[in-house]
Amino acid sequence: MNINWGRWNLDPRQLTLEIEKFGGDLYLIPLMKCNSPVEILDWIVKLRRKPWATRQDISDLVDALDDLLDLEENYCGSGLDWTDGKVDYTMRILERRFGLDGSDILSQAEKR
Repeated sequence: MNINWGRWNLDPRQLTLEIEKFGGDLYLIPLMKCNSPVEILDWIVKLRRKPWATRQDISDLVDALDDLLDLEENYCGSGLDWTDGKVDYTMRILERRFGLDGSDILSQAEKR
């Protein structure tokens, strides 16, 4: 599993994507708050409005989310919302995609 996309990094312990803003502070996107296409789009739009975020940062975020969650297959293929509205939807996607249970996702990501 890739854990770096441009300036974005996956923190496997917290299940967050993080990027260092100019000045050293981290901006975090918790994957567990990406349970629907609307939530995912909200994070992308929020990032777009940050003065420190570049177009490449936005593109790399989309790549990271797609690599981890397979967006078209699991969230919005054919313009339809495939999510079931449950807060643990993303965890179930990660478990299914990587063939692991919740605790194993963390240990496998740390090995890479």
